[in-house]
Amino acid sequence: MKHANMLTLLGATAALGLAASVAQAATVSINDLADTLTLQVAAPTSITTPGVPPAGTGTQIDLANPTNPINGANGISNINYNQAHETLAFTFANQIPWGSNVFFYNYFTDASGLSDLYVIQGIGGQNPDWITFISQPGPLTGNPVNDLAAAGFSPITNATPVNLGNTNETGAYQLAFNTGVDQYWIASDVLESPAPNVGEGLLGFAAMTALLIGARHRGLFV
Repeated sequence: MKHANMLTLLGATAALGLAASVAQAATVSINDLADTLTLQVAAPTSITTPGVPPAGTGTQIDLANPTNPINGANGISNINYNQAHETLAFTFANQIPWGSNVFFYNYFTDASGLSDLYVIQGIGGQNPDWITFISQPGPLTGNPVNDLAAAGFSPITNATPVNLGNTNETGAYQLAFNTGVDQYWIASDVLESPAPNVGEGLLGFAAMTALLIGARHRGLFV
């Protein structure tokens, strides 16, 4: 699996047309830990800055007001945010053109199964990254095109969807995709397996005890 994921990432790098010597720079962070999504961008215009800014840092993007100048100043445009359904689409002004049309996706999972969907698309010869994030407005199917459609989105390219592999949610920031220049991070709330109800357990134990006592009195046990 690690080998397959490495081949996928190498293919993504080739599609983006990146040189191995290009320094990593921008960090784009989507926070889904509350009912309201947030988006932050750090170092959006520098590809020579040593190192990578930490996830969850940088300028807070104004999702409620897409025309806010702060958004464009940080490379963010075409914002489509639905707070009620926790879906978000936007374009990030990547600084290096894609070598071909691409469609990469990554499902995040928790105790309920498929929980969130992250999609990054690019158009050959153009710079921008087209990002879509869906925080389960309805049951996710594992088919990214169908899940995008159910949330009101359509693919922007004719590229074949490539699965980056499912990611088990931890509640912390997790890397969704690395273009070689820009890193996309997701922090999503984790639905834990339901804990046993202590009261129900005690009632069940009491009922079983009473049943055994009754059976003993009827001579079923000695």
